[in-house]
Amino acid sequence: MVVIDSSVALEWLLGQNRAEEAGRVFRRREDLLVHPLFWLEIANVLTKQVRAAALTSPQRDTAWQALEDLRLTTLSGDIAQSLLPQVLALAEAHRLSAYDAAHLAAALHLGAAFATLDGALSAATLKAGGRFIDWT
Repeated sequence: MVVIDSSVALEWLLGQNRAEEAGRVFRRREDLLVHPLFWLEIANVLTKQVRAAALTSPQRDTAWQALEDLRLTTLSGDIAQSLLPQVLALAEAHRLSAYDAAHLAAALHLGAAFATLDGALSAATLKAGGRFIDWT
C-alpha cells in the first residue's frame, strides 16, 4: 500500500518536470490511498490554474476525470479525524503544514510507503520512522 500526496498527482496531471516519475507511482501494482484533504488540494490547484489561464475548464475536467479513473482509495473521515493529534504533533515536530502532516500521519498509521515530491516532507517521513518512495 502507498499513500500519495497531492504533489505527486499534480506533477502527473499537469505534465510538469517530474511527471514521468510521478506516473510510475500510478503504474505500481499496489493499492494507492489518499487522505480526504487530497481531493480539495487537487481541486484548489486546478481551480487556480483555470483562473490563471494555464488550463481551460475542459482541460481541468479532463485532468479531474483522469484522476478519478485511477480509483484511488480515500481514507475514511473517521480515521482522518482520529489522526488529528498525530497530525498536530508531526506538524509541530517537523515544521510541516497541517495538510502535509495529515498525509504523513495517514501513511504512518497504515504502515504504508509514502509518495511525495516534497523534499522537506520526505525528510520528515524518515525522521518520523516512516518510509517513502525513493525517486532516484
